[in-house]
Amino acid sequence: MQSQLEEVEVRYKTEISRVKSKLQNELDETRLRYESLKKVKGELENHLKKLQGTVKDAQDRLIEEQSTHNATRELLSASEKRFGKYSFSKKKQQIIPHSFNSRSYSFRNRRITCFPRSCMLFQ
Repeated sequence: MQSQLEEVEVRYKTEISRVKSKLQNELDETRLRYESLKKVKGELENHLKKLQGTVKDAQDRLIEEQSTHNATRELLSASEKRFGKYSFSKKKQQIIPHSFNSRSYSFRNRRITCFPRSCMLFQ
């Protein structure tokens, strides 16, 4: 009976050590996956911050372009009221000045030249 008890005890000890070793390996693998995912998460957060900055820059440029467009439209409207409608060349689709008397305006580092019946925007 004593020998059977020792045999069962040895069997359970080996089984316990096998299960313990298996669980320790799984824990180590889980820690490795956790560290890897933590690194990937950090990289994705940095990429997200860069993308958000890019989107903000694009929105700022859009707002600036819209305000430039509106200012140009206002100048064109004022010029039309002052000197009448402008005309387009059918061949080149460009604004034809009706007179060489021009006025230049500056708006946000861009030059807008207005002729008596037309306006042109120069970068």
